[in-house]
Amino acid sequence: MPVPAIKFYNSLTKSLESFEPIAPPSVTMYNCGPTVYARPHIVNLRAFLFADLLRRWLEVIGYDVRQVMNITDVGHLLDDADEGEDKIEAQAAKDKVDPIEVTRKITKQFLDDLGRMGVQPAHVYPRATDHIPEMVEIIDTLLVSGHAYRVDGNVYFDVSKFAKYGALSGNRVED
Repeated sequence: MPVPAIKFYNSLTKSLESFEPIAPPSVTMYNCGPTVYARPHIVNLRAFLFADLLRRWLEVIGYDVRQVMNITDVGHLLDDADEGEDKIEAQAAKDKVDPIEVTRKITKQFLDDLGRMGVQPAHVYPRATDHIPEMVEIIDTLLVSGHAYRVDGNVYFDVSKFAKYGALSGNRVED
């Protein structure tokens, strides 16, 4: 049975485009998972429900879907201005436990909640803490190439060195 034509809105081109898998009938699907410092509420869970609906639909129409959803279990600041405490460390201090206990507990609650809602589990749940060496290598590469810089012990990506900055968000370097 032929797979029906599918169109998705492409945020980059701002237009509807035909969906063409790289290696049909396989489709790889990545979606961001939670930052595991507090139990997600129903509004947070809507993104995961949508991802589940999309995956199920792709499977129903004939695709073999492999889904990956990350778990952010380190390094998420309370303030978007890159100031303040890490959300996980703050919760651990509040609960008087090790940050690892917080991430394990919240990850379990998250996965249990998805199960109770009937969401199919992703095939893989990579945790940020399992990929620190790779992140350090990428950051080092960005520093060496001049695409990142250090300030007060932190490393920042230099958006002025990225020609396509703002293509998705609409943000402008000038602003």
